[in-house]
Amino acid sequence: MMAVQLYPENEGVRNVVTTLAISGLILVFCEVLPKTVFHARADILALRSAPFLRVSSFLLGPFVFLASITAKIVAPRSSRKNLLEELQATRDELRMLATMGDSEGVIRSDQAQMIESVLELDDTTLESAMVPLVNVVAIPRDSTVQDFYEKASETGYSRIAVFEERVDNLVGVVNVLDILYGGTGTETISAFVREDITYEPRTRRLLSLLPQLQQSRKPLAFVVDEYGGVIGLITTEDLIEEITGDILDEDDEDGSQYVRRISQTIVECDGKTEIDELNRIIDLDIPEGDYETIAGYVSTLMQRLPRQGEFTETDTMRIMILDADVRRIRRVRIQKKLQAIEKN
Repeated sequence: MMAVQLYPENEGVRNVVTTLAISGLILVFCEVLPKTVFHARADILALRSAPFLRVSSFLLGPFVFLASITAKIVAPRSSRKNLLEELQATRDELRMLATMGDSEGVIRSDQAQMIESVLELDDTTLESAMVPLVNVVAIPRDSTVQDFYEKASETGYSRIAVFEERVDNLVGVVNVLDILYGGTGTETISAFVREDITYEPRTRRLLSLLPQLQQSRKPLAFVVDEYGGVIGLITTEDLIEEITGDILDEDDEDGSQYVRRISQTIVECDGKTEIDELNRIIDLDIPEGDYETIAGYVSTLMQRLPRQGEFTETDTMRIMILDADVRRIRRVRIQKKLQAIEKN
């Protein structure tokens, strides 16, 4: 009777067969099968296995602690540069996951955009999110209460900045409620000016300022340049909008003051509309440069501040100036050219 040889005689072949067999068993019974079973009955099995996990955690805890201490002593500490590189890698992975989730329909496009905004928040400065000084609504400190009421009614703002002598010399803010409840018998707003306003450098990061404004209960801060001159202001709403997008209130109607689509190839927008938003809405492929808004891009193209009614053209679009004054571009109309449409 012939005997059956279960293992090859060659030791090298026997080792390879043993390795493959054990690897297959480990993969099936230690990796695939437990994950499949626990995925199907996660709630029940998690509760049943919790006591065993607690016991093993208690028994193995000292060994894990000693191993961690040994690793910290033996292994060199990571430098700050390496730590930042790891953090950047993690951000890139999250961006990739958000993009994949958007393309697969797992998350909405606005949710993916919000994730991207959160990831960029730590690198965003106050200067890029502030209301520029030219757009700040302000009144002189010696203004009458009646003038203040008219300005508040015209703009719809509950807080208005106050300046002395020059518009760029902002010294505080006035709250409508302060005058409503305490303005009887007063002629000017000087007594109601709140001067305890925070001044922040334009290079400060948004993420560090938000908790400070929340804790101090001050809804805004003045942004200054390296020479100490006020170049704008930023509010808590501006900080939140960097994550969520524009927040519309009862005075914003339907948001048409920002971007209004006329057709598939034509949009009208505010001069302060960001280039990234326009590229996303109408796919203009506006190149990066020393500007952030469409007003800055137009000024760069024309090398001057245009007048109302003027236009400029590129290979892919035609931009008409709908509203402008001697200091800024208020509103533009952008028409995408036919060759740019066919190219896409």
